[in-house]
Parts: sequence; C-alpha cells; structure tokens
Amino acid sequence: DPNTFIKVLVSAVADPQLKPILVEFVKNRLAAEIFAETTRYTVTKQDLEEFKEWLERQVRIREKSPGATEGVSRDTASKHWKYLNELLAYLGYSFTLQRLEDLADELVDEFRYAKARHMLKAFRKFVKVVIRKRNRTLASQILEVVKVPKDRSKEIPLMQRIMLGYERAPTIDEIRKVAEVITNIGAKLAFVMLAETGLRPVEVFNLTMEQVDLENRLIKPLHISKTKRAYISFVSKQLHRFIVEEYLPWRDWFLEQYQYAVNNIGRDVEKWRAKFIPLSEDHIRAEIRLAMEKTGIRFELYKLRSFFISWMILERKVPGEVVAAFTGQASLAQVETILRHYFGGSVEKLREFYDENAPKILQ
Repeated sequence: DPNTFIKVLVSAVADPQLKPILVEFVKNRLAAEIFAETTRYTVTKQDLEEFKEWLERQVRIREKSPGATEGVSRDTASKHWKYLNELLAYLGYSFTLQRLEDLADELVDEFRYAKARHMLKAFRKFVKVVIRKRNRTLASQILEVVKVPKDRSKEIPLMQRIMLGYERAPTIDEIRKVAEVITNIGAKLAFVMLAETGLRPVEVFNLTMEQVDLENRLIKPLHISKTKRAYISFVSKQLHRFIVEEYLPWRDWFLEQYQYAVNNIGRDVEKWRAKFIPLSEDHIRAEIRLAMEKTGIRFELYKLRSFFISWMILERKVPGEVVAAFTGQASLAQVETILRHYFGGSVEKLREFYDENAPKILQ
C-alpha cells in the first residue's frame, strides 16, 4: 500500500534511530537509480519545434547574406533536422548522462563514421540551442561527454582498428576487478555477458527469457538493423553456474518485489517480466559506474566489445570471420558459410570452440 509506505518513510525520517538506517539503505540500494535519474532529459514536442524554428531562422540569416558566415545553409539545416530525429528515435527520445557516455563509439559501430558524425553534430547543436535553456548544468555535462569523433581511424571498421593497434581495450584483469565489486546481481550479469560475448549493450539489455537457452548455454540476440546483425552467442560454463545458482533466484525475488510498482506506473508488466535482465538500462549503467568509481578503473561499456574482439583475435588467434559471426559483424549468409566451413554446420562444435577460446571473467 503506497500510503502505508509513505507513513513508514515519514516516521523513519523523524526517528533519530531509524533515520541513519534509512539513509544507509538509500545510499546502498537506491543511489545508482537516483544518480541516473537526476541527469535524465526527455525530449518534448516543444523542444523539437523550437529547434526547427531556430534552424529556419539560421537559414533566413544565411540567405540574406549568401557570402556571410552567419547562419546555416538550407542543406545543412535539413541534415541537422534529419539526423537529430534519427538519433533521438534511436535513444527513445529520453536519455541520461550515463546512456550518452559511449554513444559516439556505439554510433560509429552501428551506422559507420560519416553518419555518426552527422548525428552527433546535430545532437550537440540541439543541446546548445534547446537543452541549455532548460538546464544549463546538464547541457554542459552532455557537451563534455558527447564529442564528435575526429580520429580518421574511426572510418576503419572496429575489428580492423583493433588488428592495426588503433583501438585500446581494457585488460581482463581490469574487467575482473570491476565485476568483483558490482553489488547488484543483475548489473553484474549484464557486465560479464558484455565482456564474454562481445555483444552490443543494446543487445544484452534487451534480451528476453526466450532468447536465452540455458540448457544449451545459447544466446540468440536476433538484433537486426540496417547495418548490423547478431545471430548467436554463448554463455560460458562459469557464467552459467552464476546464472543458475545466484542470478535466477535473485531475479525471482526482484520480480516479486517490484511487480506492484511497475504496474502502478503504467508499464507493461508482462513485457517487463519477459526481459532476461528486468533492470532498466540506466540502472545497469549506474550500478557499473559505481563499481568503477570504487576500483578507480574507468572505461566505456562499449569498450567491452573491443575487449572481446581483441582477446579473440590477438590473444587466441581466432580467425576474423569467426569473431565476426560471434559479434554480429557478418551477414546471415556469411554466418551460415562460416558455420559450415569451420564447424561442419554444428552449433555444438561452435559452442566447444567458444568454451576453449572466449574470455572467462568469473573465476
């Protein structure tokens, strides 16, 4: 009952003996979510209309003085509007500072370098024109985090950048140290899965129970976009043990504890329950960020993808086309060809190969 809950909170705040317990609970159990939500920005229709009007004014300024540097050309304005809307749709028109931390790498990997630059330029302009008026501090934080990539090596696909030494990934020891201090079991699972599979964060965060076959330790992300695909990956034996012995009991508890709250805020409870990890992306990112702050080890979550590729290619000497099949950088036809050529069409042999070569974070 929400009313009873509020009464208990009020009593705890007023009670000198209970107040320290409440503060400690909030700090340890809710700090990550609170931290994430304080930097959330949700784009409104008014925001978009204001930005479009600003673009139109800039075009008029340029057209009055064609040789001047003030304003923007109609072509530039059109690109800003197009790419901003594409990016906002990609983000779901709502984001936190943590969500934006590895956005540049994510967009380069997902849409290629040139388009990623267009999207980020438009987004930064939107932040300066619109968000800065609403929240100057948040706008400054976003502009500090979201940069337009200038490194021309980013034009080279991720795997080639790693092979040429242009991409620095965290070490397995650094990843293990961070994983060890993540206290939230769901966030810990997400972090380890990212490191051990090389999947994109969006793929792991959006996995459903149907896409994870624990009996066969098989992950079927089924993520398909215009430029990327990811069809198959696996769960290591160590991670499988963690999931069965620690995560699934915790997940049952979590669903039971929060189902009432999820229903009360109008979310689709069945869709929420169907998620393999029923935490919000922002909550997962915030929990991992707290762990990184404890260890003093900081890197973007997308770097876990670089780590997996680097480990497989440089440490284990796995052929690039096989790594591409694991990480969704090959087409479906290419994946089927690789499976036949290297593993006789056997998923079981592919899993054995994964067990032998993939990094193991949990010890």
